[in-house]
Amino acid sequence: AAMASLNAFFADGSRNSPQTPSRRTAVGQIRILSEQIANKIAAGEVIERPASVVKELLENALDAQATALSVSVSHGGKSLIKVTDNGCGMDREDAQSCLLRHATSKISDIEDIERIQTLGFRGEALPSIAAVSRLSLITRQPTAETGTSIRANGGAIESLKESVTSPGTTVEVADLFFNTPARKKFLKSEGAEYAAIADVFDTTALCFPGVSFCLYKSGIEVARYAASEKLLSRIEQIYDAAFAEQLHPIHLDKEAVAISGYIGTPDSTRVNRSGQKFFINRRPVRLLSLSWALDRAYEEFKARDRFPVAVLFIDIDPSAIDVNVHPAKREVRLLNERFIQDILIKAIKKTFAENGIFPRTSFQIPAGSSSLDTDYSGSSRLPSFAEIRE
Repeated sequence: AAMASLNAFFADGSRNSPQTPSRRTAVGQIRILSEQIANKIAAGEVIERPASVVKELLENALDAQATALSVSVSHGGKSLIKVTDNGCGMDREDAQSCLLRHATSKISDIEDIERIQTLGFRGEALPSIAAVSRLSLITRQPTAETGTSIRANGGAIESLKESVTSPGTTVEVADLFFNTPARKKFLKSEGAEYAAIADVFDTTALCFPGVSFCLYKSGIEVARYAASEKLLSRIEQIYDAAFAEQLHPIHLDKEAVAISGYIGTPDSTRVNRSGQKFFINRRPVRLLSLSWALDRAYEEFKARDRFPVAVLFIDIDPSAIDVNVHPAKREVRLLNERFIQDILIKAIKKTFAENGIFPRTSFQIPAGSSSLDTDYSGSSRLPSFAEIRE
């Protein structure tokens, strides 16, 4: 009788158990989203704040082989972001296609994803930016007599015409998030948004010392970094000479992994990780595993609540890194992460030893040394490395 009742239940699709609410749905409720809605959804992942716009536009300019970049922002990037480069530019057809989702010149087949060597590749940045702003793009190839000008409003192209302009590309992004008030209300103050833009600008400039960078805030020049062949010169431009003097060069090649850059002395630590910059294959990344390795290498040399500073470049086989983890491309996965951690720790400790820097716990006040006895006897404070060297 129970089986008969159960069979009757399944045979009659309109019957429902008293304990179970009806699961019937109307026919045709699943639909394909419009291009406009899809672009807004994608923009929510790629464009989080004005600094995201600056990052994507700078990456596009660098992929276009630009040697000079200019960034201008107003009201923390909320009202205007303008990025100008002297790169290869685009013809009329490419200029129009670049505002379409997943339109890119960086990859052409599935295998290319396994060997990404450009900063951008997803074909989402420009259409995502255009979907949530009033965008203007002017571009010209060096061999062309005239360029192309495009204006888009909320992702919809309003005008496409021929234009007289210099070689390269200029992108203006006005009224960011004007059509997505839910995202706009979560933006921080103009000062906080500008600070995020400046951090993206400086981080990108660190990665490409051979490119000149200029930043304008409300029409006033606030930073100009001349192109330089040396990374240390770019570090001095962004920070200062005193900061650069506290750095030691580091270099290591081992089993298809090359580590280079500069690390700070144990004296030049900070209260947070703001002084740590990591680049993998010239791409700025955030990796807790690398920060952990840095802390581990310094743990015998610094106070527990301090964080070391470093500008480190790691070059590996493109097939050993997955950059397609998040649309914003901030996070990556490494195939040989533990190996890179180990050699980074060893490289830092070797650099310290070569420069006469040893763990604080191993320092002993020499017996009979009146100056040291006078300065530190009866005190728990150990002398700094600068004092030890002197």
